[in-house]
Amino acid sequence: MNGTQPPNSTVTGSIPAYAPRVLYNPEQIPENFVGAVRITSTNGVPLVGEASEEERYGHDPRLISNLPLAGSTDIYLPLWYEQYTAEGGNWASGVNVHNTGSAGNQITVTWYDLNGAIHYTAPIVTLAEHATHTFYNLPNLSDNFIGSAWIHATKPIVAVSNIHNWNTPS
Repeated sequence: MNGTQPPNSTVTGSIPAYAPRVLYNPEQIPENFVGAVRITSTNGVPLVGEASEEERYGHDPRLISNLPLAGSTDIYLPLWYEQYTAEGGNWASGVNVHNTGSAGNQITVTWYDLNGAIHYTAPIVTLAEHATHTFYNLPNLSDNFIGSAWIHATKPIVAVSNIHNWNTPS
């Protein structure tokens, strides 16, 4: 999460044109690793992908995301729940922001209510190169908040957002 790479954690290989390659729990990645992955092509051919996170031992998937081709300085999350109780659930949102740019990337997140008015702007977070920051369970967002979020950065970032219902077992 701090942008450092675990020792001996690089996975290399080649992929024929238009062919898939699955990386599933590579042995080079240490047990209990929490962080980000960077996938590159040595010959400049664009790559696309999908990542999924799963609870240990094959339980229900927790997160599935398309991997972006490049970062952006603006990311919009159309739906954000902050301990929002409705429809038999207790909903919560979170987002992991990963710096794909160089060190000193300043991240600003602003939340908007359902009327489009600014509800809260978080203090600026400065990320080191390849570092990740999680925005979740924010004390300045009131319980039962529902709205949207805009993430702005001074250099390219990627983000993965997740919405969870705490009233469900998985």
